[in-house]
Amino acid sequence: MLGLSLSDEAGQAGDAGTERGLGLLPAETEFSASKTLRQVTASCGGREWRAYEIHMGTTRARAGVEPLQTVRDEAGTRPEGMRLGKRLGYLPAWLV
Repeated sequence: MLGLSLSDEAGQAGDAGTERGLGLLPAETEFSASKTLRQVTASCGGREWRAYEIHMGTTRARAGVEPLQTVRDEAGTRPEGMRLGKRLGYLPAWLV
């Protein structure tokens, strides 16, 4: 929504098609049929926290962007930041 466009050709999240975003970020988002939901460990600025990753598609930056944080899970460690189709949410201590 904050990027240049949202594409959902299969109509997974509503009507099929492509819509213009708000254009606030140089990114394009494409929805997919599969949904990802997993716990991760995120780090930024020397701090680390448990979080969850949830997304249904991919967001690609159209310009060079530095990653905001690093995410670690069973698949390894990777930089994150412009993948705004993906959200990291805080997990309260009582859920971990």
